[in-house]
Amino acid sequence: TCGLHGYDFARADEWREKSWARIARIARGEEAVPLPEGAGGSGEERLQEDRLRLRRSGEFAFPIILATLGNRQQFIEAVNIRNDGLIDNVASWAVVEVPAVVGADGVKGVHVGALPAGIAALVNTQAHVQDLVVEAAVHGSRELALQALLADPVVQSAEAAEKTLDELLHVHMPYLPQFKR
Repeated sequence: TCGLHGYDFARADEWREKSWARIARIARGEEAVPLPEGAGGSGEERLQEDRLRLRRSGEFAFPIILATLGNRQQFIEAVNIRNDGLIDNVASWAVVEVPAVVGADGVKGVHVGALPAGIAALVNTQAHVQDLVVEAAVHGSRELALQALLADPVVQSAEAAEKTLDELLHVHMPYLPQFKR
């Protein structure tokens, strides 16, 4: 291995499960809703307890901003940037998630080499699907949106693609005026 560590799916799943469980307890009234800062009253003690339990979310926006402004040349485990050869066997125009060094000169992705052939095929397929989605959205093209769904390996049939597209366009029509009925 190259000494880089990937995304910790197990830890993320554990955090997600704990978060949903807490939300469910709050919704059922079994756990108090944390009060906003300065709310005072009887909730102040609860608020202090919640502050002690606060943890960073794991998102990298804040460290990236600090590294850029402070010119720290900080290593960030995962950023989403244009590939431009960082992954050898993925389209250069695709947006990929790779390690990077961030400083005042910007975000510089780390070359990670080639992915195993099967994984590269899946990544390239998804990149092309997403490109079709963007083109469909920009041009309001139902045909391109349908092509994107049909190109996605998780879509099982043309009938499922048509039904899914019709439902998505119906539900999201207020946000997609470029798609004319």
